[in-house]
Amino acid sequence: MRGESVTTSINKHLAFDILDKDDTSFWSLLLFAGYLKMVDAVFNKRNSLYDCTLAIPNQEVATFYNRFFEEWLLNKFPSRRRYDTFLNHLLIGKVNEFTRDLSRYLLQSASFFDVHYGKQSESFYHGFDP
Repeated sequence: MRGESVTTSINKHLAFDILDKDDTSFWSLLLFAGYLKMVDAVFNKRNSLYDCTLAIPNQEVATFYNRFFEEWLLNKFPSRRRYDTFLNHLLIGKVNEFTRDLSRYLLQSASFFDVHYGKQSESFYHGFDP
């Protein structure tokens, strides 16, 4: 959200029935729909995917992302005040308070099915990758 790019693999053969099973599908969908732009791409012969550097294409899409995530996150907190406090702890570096608030948020919003043990047990946390 700071205007930085992200590097990920892109599959030009996007299949909608595997969007939730393939890590590349989500990024591919955002790229093909115009919500990301390709800055650089190199074909990877090992996996037949493109290793791409992606960025937000324009200010309109950046505004959309900011509003989307703010509204999504705001709806996870019981009040606007609690949400503002959560963000403030992060911005001013109150790590202990932020960690406490984040732990509370995760305990309330993550279900057993998001974090269950097994082959996909860590998939929930990939949403926190930069």
